[in-house]
Amino acid sequence: MTDVLMFFVYWAMVLTPCVIAMYIPLDSVRYAE
Repeated sequence: MTDVLMFFVYWAMVLTPCVIAMYIPLDSVRYAE
């Protein structure tokens, strides 16, 4: 169970910056218009 928890924590740490990087340009374009 601990290994599964660490697996999800690891992917959360990896994917969160990717999601933020995807949303920041969208917000910038939205505010620019």
